[in-house]
Amino acid sequence: DSAPYSLSIRNALINGATADGIIEFTRVEERFSDIQTTAGEYLQTWYEYLPEEIVRGTAGKGTIPMILALHGGGDDPRQFVDGQGFLKLAGDKRIAVIAPEKSALHAKDANGNSVLAQVLPKLVRHVLETYPEIDASRVYVTGYSMGCIASFEAIFGEPSLFAAAFPQAGIAGVAPTE
Repeated sequence: DSAPYSLSIRNALINGATADGIIEFTRVEERFSDIQTTAGEYLQTWYEYLPEEIVRGTAGKGTIPMILALHGGGDDPRQFVDGQGFLKLAGDKRIAVIAPEKSALHAKDANGNSVLAQVLPKLVRHVLETYPEIDASRVYVTGYSMGCIASFEAIFGEPSLFAAAFPQAGIAGVAPTE
């Protein structure tokens, strides 16, 4: 996470924090195990990049925007957050970034429903409940390649959760819902 070479401006994490006060938390939980693919896979790991004012409890309620950052297939969510400049943006603008590790979840559940359309909104709701400092009216979603498809799935799952979406370089094949 502290590699010296990059093609983008970095906000390097050293010992789990950036110099400008973004703190990384790795969450590994069974919280979302009720939403599984037919192969039994579910969202178990995600990364939270939180401004230190959330962690210290000094941020006001509803003052921090959030980005749900969805990596591409085969990519690492931590590298996506750093390489796409979200870690730098988080430090500059005091934004929370949530990056799930979900590369295997582009599948349906036993009822034929999209796992991502169910679990990504549930993750967002969990984060909003956990951190009241995050402004529920300024939650954004973006993703690259397979993460682009995941961003569509998130907004199709519960569009009212998101102020905006920025799907990047996606593959066609996600049909919108009514």
